[in-house]
Amino acid sequence: MMNKINCTLLFVFLVLISVCLAENKQTHKINTSILSSSKINNNNSNNKNDESNKIKLGGSSAAASSSQGGDVNQIPQTIKISLTNNPNEMMISWFTIDKIGDAIVQFSVSKSDLVHYSTNTNNGVITVNGKSTAFSTWKGYSNSVVLTGLSPKTTYYYQCGGSTSDILSQINHFTTSNFPTTTNGSGKNVKSSNNNNNNSDQYTVTPFTVAVYADMGYGGGYNNTVKVLEDNLSKYSLILHIGDIAYADYDKVEQGNQTIWTDFLQSLESITSKVPYMTTPGNHDVFYSFTAYQNTFNMPGSSNMPWYSYDYNGVHFLSYSTESDLAPFTQQYQWIKNDLETYRKKNPSGWVIAYAHRPYYCSTQMDWCRKQTLRALIESTIGELFQNYNVDIYLAGHTHAYERTVPVYQQSPIGSYDYPGGTVHFTIGTPGNQEGLDHNWILPAPSWSASRYGELGYGQLNVVNNTHILWQFLTDQQVVFDEQWIVKGEWHIIINKFKNYCRKGVLKKPRIAIPTKFIKATEEFSYCENNLNDTSKKTQCFCNTFDMDDFILNIFGCPRLNDTRGEQEEANIQLILKTIDDIGEISAIIIVINGSTSRLSVNLGNFLVKIKENLLGSALLSICFILTNRQRMFSIDLNLIKDSTWRRLQDDWDDCMDVIKNLNLY
Repeated sequence: MMNKINCTLLFVFLVLISVCLAENKQTHKINTSILSSSKINNNNSNNKNDESNKIKLGGSSAAASSSQGGDVNQIPQTIKISLTNNPNEMMISWFTIDKIGDAIVQFSVSKSDLVHYSTNTNNGVITVNGKSTAFSTWKGYSNSVVLTGLSPKTTYYYQCGGSTSDILSQINHFTTSNFPTTTNGSGKNVKSSNNNNNNSDQYTVTPFTVAVYADMGYGGGYNNTVKVLEDNLSKYSLILHIGDIAYADYDKVEQGNQTIWTDFLQSLESITSKVPYMTTPGNHDVFYSFTAYQNTFNMPGSSNMPWYSYDYNGVHFLSYSTESDLAPFTQQYQWIKNDLETYRKKNPSGWVIAYAHRPYYCSTQMDWCRKQTLRALIESTIGELFQNYNVDIYLAGHTHAYERTVPVYQQSPIGSYDYPGGTVHFTIGTPGNQEGLDHNWILPAPSWSASRYGELGYGQLNVVNNTHILWQFLTDQQVVFDEQWIVKGEWHIIINKFKNYCRKGVLKKPRIAIPTKFIKATEEFSYCENNLNDTSKKTQCFCNTFDMDDFILNIFGCPRLNDTRGEQEEANIQLILKTIDDIGEISAIIIVINGSTSRLSVNLGNFLVKIKENLLGSALLSICFILTNRQRMFSIDLNLIKDSTWRRLQDDWDDCMDVIKNLNLY
């Protein structure tokens, strides 16, 4: 009897075990299905798609969300947004493993429009087709769509996918810059609900903040930098990654490692999908002749010409490639020169910020900083263009350290941060990568090096207004390690070009006098204004003596200083001689003439000789003429200067210097 009971109990126990195992097996199937669905849905767990989120892409049947089906190889990966040459556009780009037909982006000013979008009601959602191109050397497809006709200072929400794909990305968003709008509204895809009718001057600065770094890849604490950027993403309008992206060329120098490249970019998607991510190629990005780089980031340039420029909130940005030929007369050199010249004609006094991978002012023990001839070539070619066209700031990386210079030109400090006479350089190769940081420095520090550290972190560029920028270097713990205010300098104007002639030894002694009939002289003279008397009622007046760092400046007014012909000539000479005598010993005089080289060429030499004859025993060594007019030199509003006359200002200066040197007066 007991045995029967035991057998019965054993049978019941086995049945229960079988039931439990079956239920557990079924539960495992369900969980596996959920996991698979979630994996297909997106690599971002916050993405939620429901029946109301179904869309019809490019004529395909109503596409289910990825949680309800779809090919995992069609999931949009490494989503990035970037600027184009036009401020009312935004480029959206991403990678897929498999073909998706035409690239598609749906966007709206309302997030709920996308969430509740259906094919039956438009709901303010705009669909834009783009292109999907197979990588020529790697697997997969590069997809890109350009959104056009956007409104200024407006937030847009978007999703990307393909015309033959059933999968959309999660909803991302971006905010456009401030820019003047067209009056007819032509080409607009979406009308902003914010009513931002902005017709302000395109060169007026709207404050914004930029995150800046180079040389970021797996390892070396880069994830700390990424975390800080994610936590503070809302305050950045732009992010600049200045070359050496992912370090995907270590095991495959010529081909690049696609897995490392894609995985690294995927780790940045939370950043790159929301803030314009502007890049430039570094020495670790040149595999396949820039093709992989350009197909990935879709910058305004091309793989054959990886350089570009754009305007953002009143600031002109210029990106060039230090991995391409920079010698004079090359395509890139001529492009840089033309771009700067064109911009300066339109906006002589605006901020210009340039960036490229390699610095030409750096002081680590890296070979590039110590003895590279290519670095010297960049300094002698691009550096001269930057000086001539008043490039305010240059951002670079390559050496894995942080360094800030004073305003510098030809290896010498020139001016100060308050009155810069040259470009300020920043090296920010410090966000983290497998090679680590550079801690070894050239000793002693060069005279132009103001601050340098081997610390993990990135730069923060705060553009405050048309005259001031605040630069900060932040550690990976969000600590401000270094900061500097920079005042807008305009050394391309005549008085600052004169400083360069002083430095080159053309004019040898530093006490300079400038007679001028102009009362409200702006630019470098603006701080003299309160001390300058009304020259229209007196034969002469004096401005106080000012220390201009490179020379001592005296400004005095000559109301009758108009030209050097006829009755006026003798009067002008006497005014100049009397003023020189009153000032005392000077070494050079700059005479501002209202005219042109052709107008005064006949009498210029004669006028100079007469002055020289009357200065026997004087210490005057050099006499310079600036042949110009009020608009070219001292316009209250420099934007009023005509395009055709601005360039002639510098030509006049150079012509006069040549005439003076040929007269052998010193």
